[in-house]
Amino acid sequence: MKKRVQKDIENLDLQPYDRTFLKSLEAHIGIILTTLNGLESAFRQSHPPLFPKIRNALQPFRDRLSNSQKSFIQNRKNQNIENLSKHLDDIVARTEHALHYFFKEGDAQQSIQNWMKSMRQHCRALESLYPLHRILKPVNRYFLEPEIRDRQEEFIIADKADTGFFDEEGSSSISGGFTCFVPETYDGTANWPLVIALHGGYGSGRDFIWYWLREARSRKFILVAPNSAGSTWSFDNDTDQMSIDQMIADISRQYQTDSKKRLLTGFSDGAIFTLILGLKQNSPFTTLAPISGVLHPISLNEAKHKRIYLAHGSWDWMFPVERAQQAADTLKKAGAQLVFKEVEQLSHTYPREENRSILNWFDISLSL
Repeated sequence: MKKRVQKDIENLDLQPYDRTFLKSLEAHIGIILTTLNGLESAFRQSHPPLFPKIRNALQPFRDRLSNSQKSFIQNRKNQNIENLSKHLDDIVARTEHALHYFFKEGDAQQSIQNWMKSMRQHCRALESLYPLHRILKPVNRYFLEPEIRDRQEEFIIADKADTGFFDEEGSSSISGGFTCFVPETYDGTANWPLVIALHGGYGSGRDFIWYWLREARSRKFILVAPNSAGSTWSFDNDTDQMSIDQMIADISRQYQTDSKKRLLTGFSDGAIFTLILGLKQNSPFTTLAPISGVLHPISLNEAKHKRIYLAHGSWDWMFPVERAQQAADTLKKAGAQLVFKEVEQLSHTYPREENRSILNWFDISLSL
């Protein structure tokens, strides 16, 4: 695995800068984080008929970010912060691109495509933002769950070679590769739970990992987000299964993981593939949490006693909730230990708030 390193930012010392500049930096970061939060809320609420209303709600965030960027450019003059300036400008540009795509109008299909592009740019902004968590406390807090943000000092830890983000590139004909996050608090002295999160169709692990990042840092588990070899998961052959099996073996060799605590989760097509992999004979996964997917025609011989947390939105336009209810009934009859959650007013988008319930159900020791 190849480690992501941005030491020019992670090791930046802000002490020499004057108080006026630091106050302007803090204000600018606050506006950036507020805008990213606003986008996250917009994605959660996204339902095609509601797009105009959501765009109206986002407009003040867009205006404040633009004004903050102009003000910060003025305030940073005569400050020797070239690396930080470029980094912040990149975060702002990514955030502005996310807003741009969300505001682009078109028919229902075009709006959905632009919404997906917006989410991708949002993830790129988070990717650029994360290295600042060691030098800016508001950023560190942002990447923690609310319950433990008052303990944020515990999570500002010196860089170690075996922690942080890692990427494994794959060949489309063999493996899609994966993105892995090992919390900086990992020290190799205990077996850690492993969570594998599968993206939806036309997605990527590089993006989907951000939907679980706060929880991985806060609750201390190793998080892996694979890429499908093709545009979506290989439902009818073993291509992606072989890749994921190899990924688990590689991770387990390098880190102390608990083979009895392996959660496989996924969204949309990733949820479908979660059930396909998790219900195979000799599956390495102890628990399954498919979100907003359906049950593919597969053998249910291995469903008996399998722990499954099935969540689905009442407004899902891709897979109507009735199909999820049918899947729940089928899995129960097959003997699965099933939790079924119909999430009210959830369209076909990821419900971040379910992560807490999923993790508490998966492993009580991960509860905050």
